[in-house]
Amino acid sequence: MEHKFVWDADNDPYLMGLKKKYELEKLKPEHADELAVVESIVKWVHGRWKHQNKRPKVNDPLSILEEARGGNGFRCVEYSIVLRACLAALGMRARLLSLRTKDVETKKAGAGHVIVEVYSPHYKKWVMADPQFGTIPSLNGIPLNAIQLKDAIKNQKTVKFYGLGPSESRDYTTFIEKYLFYFQFKFDQRIRNSGINGLVFGPVDAKKPTKFEGHDLSESENDVFVHSEKSFYLEPTK
Repeated sequence: MEHKFVWDADNDPYLMGLKKKYELEKLKPEHADELAVVESIVKWVHGRWKHQNKRPKVNDPLSILEEARGGNGFRCVEYSIVLRACLAALGMRARLLSLRTKDVETKKAGAGHVIVEVYSPHYKKWVMADPQFGTIPSLNGIPLNAIQLKDAIKNQKTVKFYGLGPSESRDYTTFIEKYLFYFQFKFDQRIRNSGINGLVFGPVDAKKPTKFEGHDLSESENDVFVHSEKSFYLEPTK
């Protein structure tokens, strides 16, 4: 299956304005590899506000950051929107990834979590980053994508979580494990996207969810449901 991603242009005025206003280039560690750059940006976004279950007045990165400067806090969604934009402003391919529980259709609340995956040309793979918790998982020194994290937890591997101590890592593992059942992204990853279709990944014996916490997922009707990790993790198109 061919992915037809839609990205913002590398010189997009909005992204260039974001990079300039928040001096994102200065957040890159000197002589750092790409993973260290992602770690630095994840840490920075994580520190912009304290998590609260609130929505911003306007749901774009600059508006979210401006509200946060005024003392407001937001959800995992807003952390991830800002992180994706910051990474894109630095020339990286990053996508929002929705994680959903096994009982996503009937669970009344807390059925989803939103993170970011960024493509690493060095590792030739997608890498998971969770800005709400300021962390990136790795195993034996190799950063993991979200499905690899699921497998590592299932097989009781010793996963290292950037920025988290032993106790925090255990708490995070307990938190994130329940969301690692369905995985979904949209092909349109522009700041002002048009909501075109994408992919939903789930186990072979699972069916594509059509509801989220009891509400119809009408926007996902055209999403393709796949069971192949290879299909879900193809290299991003230009």
